[in-house]
Amino acid sequence: MAENPKSNSLKKASIIAVITGALSWLGKWVMEKYFPAAWAWLYNKALQCILWITGDITIPAYLGVVLILFSSGFLLGCILILKAKLSQTLHWKSYTSDNFYGVTWRWRYSYTDDIFGLHCFCPKCYMLVDPHHNYLMNRYDFYCKRCASLKGYLETRDSNLNEIIIREVDRTIRSGEWVEKVKSS
Repeated sequence: MAENPKSNSLKKASIIAVITGALSWLGKWVMEKYFPAAWAWLYNKALQCILWITGDITIPAYLGVVLILFSSGFLLGCILILKAKLSQTLHWKSYTSDNFYGVTWRWRYSYTDDIFGLHCFCPKCYMLVDPHHNYLMNRYDFYCKRCASLKGYLETRDSNLNEIIIREVDRTIRSGEWVEKVKSS
């Protein structure tokens, strides 16, 4: 059975940490035993550096305000630029409406990327159109009651209209045509 690469790197990092710690302790011991003056000087300088880094720094109040304003402005600018760049990139899930067979279709995507909530609308008045399956002619008629006119039809022997439209949407996504349709809407 193959080992997990993360566990290998974790083992290597822990070995390196143990060796580094042991060598540091050995170096400290050698410096204290054989070079006590050098060790005292080095210890003093390290302590001074730590105190300088963690110590209080006095600056005028106006300079503090200016620094805070500039840094917050810079941070806000970076966030706005990042948001603008992210909004420019199109995602296929932004493709949620199209015209098929003379009517406008709208839908949503589930968290599993399936299409649901598929409805058709009149392209003129945006009224919800109820497709009628004409069994004698083997077609679906899309009749708008508000406009009182036939908006389109689909000749098919298939009785599942939703599956037909979902296949059209899938084809449009796979072919890449959705990009132009989203940009033009």
